[in-house]
Amino acid sequence: MILSKIKISNSLIKKIYQIMLYIIPIAMFSNFFLNTILVIICFIFWYYIISNKDFTWIKNKINLLLIFFSIYIIIQGYFVDNNNSFFKSIFYLKFIFFFISFDYFS
Repeated sequence: MILSKIKISNSLIKKIYQIMLYIIPIAMFSNFFLNTILVIICFIFWYYIISNKDFTWIKNKINLLLIFFSIYIIIQGYFVDNNNSFFKSIFYLKFIFFFISFDYFS
């Protein structure tokens, strides 16, 4: 497995995450850069969670509500006549996982 071969210390992951949070106000001037930063933050969060096998963030009621809400939006986007709404609903997941990662690391 790729994650077992790559070992990054937890303090380095938290520092990278913190730097990415500081870059967000600057990134707001460019939509593409902001989306890239949010996706990177989500990947850092998932890497940290999977490498440490720490799934305590699921126990938070707000996080569960957000996950069920995102599943609802994806299912609703699938049944709408417009094909683009399904793909748009999938891409909004990055905002939900950004909030969850912000809540987890703070």
